[in-house]
Amino acid sequence: HYFWDTEIYLVPFFALTNPEKAKNLLLYRYRTLDQARTEALHLGYTKGAKIPWRTINGDETSPYYPAGSAQFHINSDVSYAIIKYFEVTNDVDFIINYGFEMLIETARFLTEALYYKNGVYHLNGVTGPDEYTTVVDDNYYTNQMLKYHFRNTYEIYNNFKNDLEKISSKLKVTQVEIEQLLDVSNKINLPFNKELNIYAQDYSFLHKKKLDLKSIPKDKFPLLLNFHPLYLYKHQVLKQADTILSMVLLDFEDLSIYKDSFNYYEPITTHDSSLSKCIYSIAAFKLDLLD
Repeated sequence: HYFWDTEIYLVPFFALTNPEKAKNLLLYRYRTLDQARTEALHLGYTKGAKIPWRTINGDETSPYYPAGSAQFHINSDVSYAIIKYFEVTNDVDFIINYGFEMLIETARFLTEALYYKNGVYHLNGVTGPDEYTTVVDDNYYTNQMLKYHFRNTYEIYNNFKNDLEKISSKLKVTQVEIEQLLDVSNKINLPFNKELNIYAQDYSFLHKKKLDLKSIPKDKFPLLLNFHPLYLYKHQVLKQADTILSMVLLDFEDLSIYKDSFNYYEPITTHDSSLSKCIYSIAAFKLDLLD
């Protein structure tokens, strides 16, 4: 049963400790790429591939689209894993025969989903890792991972252009398309709040009322089992690491923003997902918050 857990939490570890296993996990995504292309069409898009949010056989099996299919970041999550595998192994054959095709097809879907206005690209109507906040505009994690995905696809193409000539011809990749990936990477909107010195989880997140987690009895957690989603969606409350997750994965360098973001988001995070405490722990260690 595949979620993004595979690419974000397992593949980077296996790339370092058991590269063959990491490669096999990524090849599953390649072997089901045609189904991901079909899913992109199903969602109303005309090109590229939409990796299923939840799958067993390659088809999308998520029953609840706001916390399932709307998590477009999975395209960049899979790409992140491909890039990390390549950084560790320098497996050029994998990139030529499998990896680049996945990078470009997942990027094409996201490119079509973007909205360009006043010199800035926006990705609207998506859900980030935090499933207590759904279908929002400019989720920071999604946009930051897209930025990484697009820039690295651009660099891989230009570094291995001759080796990629056959697959590029098959996929009708043009230099114009590749240059657009760099343009998007440079101009994607990353919502920042100067007063708080933090990146907003999404465009509207900081405009919501905070949920007082301390007043909620312990037997009411996980919240999703005891509160209607529409109630949770109206509040600043996180199921799991979101903005902080991108900072961990991409080794965010501005420690002032990193620390202020940690101090803002951790107190309003329930850690109702098993994917959460490990990430906040890594961030805390990075920030020397050892307690």
